[in-house]
Amino acid sequence: MMVGAALFVFGLIAYYLTLEVWKWPLYPTYIAIYILSVYLSFYLNARYTFDQKRSAKKLGRYYIVFIAGLGFGLGLLWLFDYLFDFKPFYLVYLILIPRVIFTYLLSRIYVFE
Repeated sequence: MMVGAALFVFGLIAYYLTLEVWKWPLYPTYIAIYILSVYLSFYLNARYTFDQKRSAKKLGRYYIVFIAGLGFGLGLLWLFDYLFDFKPFYLVYLILIPRVIFTYLLSRIYVFE
């Protein structure tokens, strides 16, 4: 729970700075921060949440899960961008919770079974 909360706060800060303060473009910024978050998430979840050893095989599976999560998040981002006239930061904020739940469940099933 603490890992998820820490990563959630990291994401909010990173997205706020890049999208609101520095005005970076939405989709490349979302992808870049997401990829950076994947490694942090794997390391912290393997160590603290699931209490398992880190391995190249599990890291590979983790990236597969998070590529699926990236696709899921981009799909939601596109849908919300189409449906709502919100600033990019708010669009990213709207999809964080569904994406986190999606990737957590896949990680639990496929990586840290």
